[in-house]
Amino acid sequence: MKGVTDERGARAFVRLDNGPSIIVETQSGDRQRHPDTILYSIPGLDPSVDHNLTISYDPSSAGRRRPRLLRIDSFEIDEVVQST
Repeated sequence: MKGVTDERGARAFVRLDNGPSIIVETQSGDRQRHPDTILYSIPGLDPSVDHNLTISYDPSSAGRRRPRLLRIDSFEIDEVVQST
């Protein structure tokens, strides 16, 4: 999952299938804008089963004066090559 990190980035909870929620922070440490950043990645998924990805905005990361944003731009699924 790729997106933008910057000074107004929010926090999200990402959960794959029935696993635990992982915290994804999109506020950049240097307060600069970084597009096309890998926010979440997981290798080795079984391609023979369906997977469920849940992304939830963390409301505790919302700013009082300026809203914090969760900017997700794309998902990339690598092709599975099975060896014989």
